[in-house]
Order: sequence, then C-alpha cells, then structure tokens
Amino acid sequence: MLKNKKIRFTKKKDERILPILFNFFFYFPLKVRIKIIISFVLSLFSGLLESISFALVIPFILTLISPDSLLKSEFINRNLQFLLSLPLNRLIFLFFIALLITNILSACFKRFILKYTLDLAANIGILIAKDTFSGLLKRNFLEFKASSKGDDINLLVNQVNNSVGFMSNALFLLSGIISSLIIVSAVFLISFKISFLTIIIFIGLYLLIGSRANIKLTKIGTNQVRSTNKYVRLINESLGSYRWILLMDLSQFFTNKVAKVAKEFRYDQAQNQFLLKAPKFSIELIALTTISTVSYYIYLNSENPLKALSLMSAVALALQKLLPNLQLSYSSWARMVSGKFMVNNIYPKLLKSKKYNSNFEKGTKKNIEKIEFKNLELSSVCFNFPNGKNSLLENINFKIEKGEFIGFIGKSGGGKSTLFDLIMGFIEPSNGKILLNNLDLYKNKDSSLISSWKRSISLVPQEIYLFNSTISENIA
Repeated sequence: MLKNKKIRFTKKKDERILPILFNFFFYFPLKVRIKIIISFVLSLFSGLLESISFALVIPFILTLISPDSLLKSEFINRNLQFLLSLPLNRLIFLFFIALLITNILSACFKRFILKYTLDLAANIGILIAKDTFSGLLKRNFLEFKASSKGDDINLLVNQVNNSVGFMSNALFLLSGIISSLIIVSAVFLISFKISFLTIIIFIGLYLLIGSRANIKLTKIGTNQVRSTNKYVRLINESLGSYRWILLMDLSQFFTNKVAKVAKEFRYDQAQNQFLLKAPKFSIELIALTTISTVSYYIYLNSENPLKALSLMSAVALALQKLLPNLQLSYSSWARMVSGKFMVNNIYPKLLKSKKYNSNFEKGTKKNIEKIEFKNLELSSVCFNFPNGKNSLLENINFKIEKGEFIGFIGKSGGGKSTLFDLIMGFIEPSNGKILLNNLDLYKNKDSSLISSWKRSISLVPQEIYLFNSTISENIA
C-alpha cells in the first residue's frame, strides 16, 4: 500500500518551457513522438516552398520589364543557361507557371499542416485526458479521500485543456520559427544587407517585446492557476451545500463570492489577450515604414532601377510572408508562458497515473473470479489515517457468518464508514487482520484476493449516483 510512502518526483518544479516540453515529449508513446517529428519535417518543407515562391518573383518581374537584365544575371548564366535559349514569351510563361504552382503548393501545404497539427494536438489531448482520468480513478483510496473534488474537476477540465493548448502552441511555435528562419535565409541569398536589416528590426523587436511581456505573462499565469482553482472549488462547494444555502438564504452571499473570483479570472484573461494581440499593430506600422525605407535605399544605391524594382518586390513579398510567421511564433510563445504553470501541475499527475496504471495492470493480469462467501473475521483491527495522532478504530474484533444480517450503530464521525471501507478492501488496517474464509486479505500483498472479494460484494451507499445512461448500464 502507499499509505506510508511519500511519492516524490522532483524537489522543485522546473518552470522553463523547454524542460516542460522535453518531459512531455518523452512521456508520450513512440507513435506520438514520431508524429511530432513528422510535423517538424513538414514545417521545414513548408518554409522552403514559401522561400521559393518569393524568390521566383525577381526573375519573373525582370523578364516582364527588362529581359536584358535577366540575360546579364550571373546566377542565370551559371546555373540556368538553357533558359536563355527560350523565346521571351515562353520564358515569361515558364516563370509565371512556376510562380503560380509554387504559391498554390505553398497555400495547400500550409492548409495541410494546419489540419495535421490540430489533429495531432487533439490526439495528444485525448491521451492526456485519458491518462489523467485513469490515474484519478486508480489512485489509492486514502489519496482519493484526502483530495478536493473541486480540484479534481479543475484538473480534468481546465488543466487538461490548458495542457493540450500548450502542446498545440508548441507545434505552432516550431512551425513559425522554422518558416521565419528559412524565409530570412532566402532573403540572405537575395541581399545580405537587406536580410541583416530585416533581422535586426523585426526579430529584435519581437525579442524586445517578448522580454518585456514575459514578466507580465508569468504573473498572469500564476494568477490564473490560483483563481481557476478557487473558482471551480467555490462552485463545487456551493452546489454541494445547496440545501444549506436554501435554508439560510445565502444565495446572494455565494453569488457575490463567485462573481469576485470570476472578476479576477476574466480580467487576467483580458490582459493576457491584450499582450498576445497588441504587438501586431505596432509591428504592422513598423513593417510599412521598413518596406518604404528599404525600397528607397535600394532605389538610391542601384545602378539599374528596373532590377531594383524586382528586388523591392521580392523583399516586400518576403516581409509579407515573414510577419505572420513571426506573429504566430510570438503569440504561441506568449500563450505557453502564461499556461506553463497549469501544465507543470498536471505533469506529476501523469507520472503518478503511469505508476497507478502499471500497478493496476499487474493486479489484473489474472482472471478475477467471484468468491463463495463463508465468513469474514476482523481480528484486533486498528486504523488511523496517515499523519493522524489518534486511532480512529482500535482493537475491532467480530466475525460475520454466511446468512447473517449485521448492523453497525454509532455517532457521526465514529468510524462506521471507515469500518465499511476496511471490510470492502478499500483501505488496509494499520494493525490486525481481516480474514475472508480464513484467508488473510493482505497476506503477501496478494491483490488478486482483494480484487475477487470486491467483485463478489455489492454496495448501496447513502447517496445514489445515477449515470446519465440506460437503466441496464446503471445496474450493470
């Protein structure tokens, strides 16, 4: 049993994004890890298509407005000399078709990657939700008793959803960074000075905005974890105390408390959305100014105005493709920063779930058969909760024979429910023995005997929970 053991995973949670991502990556099964790697490769290919699409703009425009400039191009003469033998009309048509096909492929491929990424995020979400819920159901009974039901609901709903969003944003961040780097590299091949200026202005600007927003996003993330826990716990407690609220006419009191917590949570959400979207408007203004400045610079320093025009067109197209990828990278990173605290809370739960599932599978490898009940005996049974000062039950002795009707009478909190938990095999006595048909339930920690015993008995609790399903499924 786990009652005398404290499970420790790390002394201190690492709140940096990369270690969190690595933890989750190696937690996922091999099939999911392969899909993540495929997503990386697809992002590389998408970035290459985007860079080719705007690189083709230069020869296409040159062919339209100044074929002589194209004939003097060192790159064409060195690598694509066969193009010079083609008629002008056919050459223009060739570049037009190449540009059109590349753009169509790029758009279709980006659509495919979006669908692939969202499907992958959904599969990751299913895996996290399944493992988390499975771990909660298979945990030690004493841990279940000590847990807050509101915290469990918050874990399964908000924190699982946040973890899925964290992983999907990580995939989008990866795609945005790869595409941005490839586009910048392609611009380097066109013009080193322009590329260097682009990197300094846009990437540097986003890094500056990110460094300033990081503190605020981190604070918002910690506040959201706290306020979400309070919000769900308060709602759960309020609905669980409904009779008392009606009796004491406390509906307005609890409504005000919920509204206060909701206000904190919603304001944090609004501030988070502002930090995500506000930089976009400043960047767009700077982008227009940069394009104008770069175009003017190219025009002043170019001996061939027509060649300068084609170069300006390619740079403008490159920036038009670069900005959405930079914004995607920034917004994905910002969401990850504000959501990393919820994700950090759920990872230890997944590790515990893996341990519980492993132990559960070991205990269910054998076929579980029902037991023919003859008698049940409690011999000198004592029980106290972990870290409890006094024993709740002391020196309990009795024997139940087949066919007998037994009732337990006692004051509230006297241990009646705990005694039934002991009899049903949910918890292990601190001292003494529980004998089923003269066999010790806990001898050699044989879980198969306990499992068979649980399969052989029924329970009618004080409060009946009916599943929102058919009658047959409720009584199965």
